[in-house]
Amino acid sequence: LKNKNNTKSLHYYTSLINKNFSDNKKLLLIEALWEIVLSDGEIHDYETNLMNPYVAASKGMIDEVITPSDTRNKIIKALSMLKNKREITPPKKHGNMPL
Repeated sequence: LKNKNNTKSLHYYTSLINKNFSDNKKLLLIEALWEIVLSDGEIHDYETNLMNPYVAASKGMIDEVITPSDTRNKIIKALSMLKNKREITPPKKHGNMPL
């Protein structure tokens, strides 16, 4: 995952973050990145490309970008798929041993 300059790619870091960060930690990281982006009072082209949700979606960093007006419908649809889901626990292979 290194390029010719021996530096790691953006994909390396996003994979590392996706594997090791909870959703809450990812949100905190994004908020911190936006603070850095906005610290000089300007949003530069490279910052726009890096922090753009559509660019992030195209690179597989996030699954989908939804508009605020579609949020309720997306949640309802996701929850309706789980409406009849039942947890099936496999039978125990061994009982508890007396100590």
